[in-house]
Amino acid sequence: MKPGVVCDPAKKGIAMKKLALFLTLVAVLSCGAYLYRHRFATSLHAPNVPVARRCATLKPGMRRIGQGYGFQVDVPLPKIGVSEGMSDAPPLKHVFALTPHGSPSALKISFGAPESEGVDPLVVFSKHLEKRRMLDDKGHLIGEDAWGYVGTGERFRRVHVGASIDLTYDFVNQRDSELFDEIIDSLCILPPPTP
Repeated sequence: MKPGVVCDPAKKGIAMKKLALFLTLVAVLSCGAYLYRHRFATSLHAPNVPVARRCATLKPGMRRIGQGYGFQVDVPLPKIGVSEGMSDAPPLKHVFALTPHGSPSALKISFGAPESEGVDPLVVFSKHLEKRRMLDDKGHLIGEDAWGYVGTGERFRRVHVGASIDLTYDFVNQRDSELFDEIIDSLCILPPPTP
């Protein structure tokens, strides 16, 4: 201490309180920024836009789903259960429901006449919605991909390919949506057999 300078304990206490308040504010803001980034940054991660290429050889443990030839997707059977059926009312559709083991979520793949155009409540009440064009590997338009999430963070996706193929999931968590997106990303084109 310099000669002639008197240390006032009251001023020192006020300075310490200001420092403690400042450090507390920095800690709270840092935690808030961290939580905001990790809570919402993952929500904003867009799935890949699939580009349909010629189907490759099917890998072991996979099942290819499609209508003979044309657009197909590959399903990892160790991770997914597959059920198949037909709609019982018009418009008639051939439908596959893909469900991750131990999860109520489902990716529905349907082949058939498109349903009548109506207002999709997920699209209306979504917190985020993005629509994108889908192309094949030659640059031809093959469909539309719409994805987004609702206020709870649950995700949805609507993929329409060709004239009558729909791949959809609703209100699924991030883990299941990433698995479904992997299946949608496998979209490929199987050419008709040559005579």
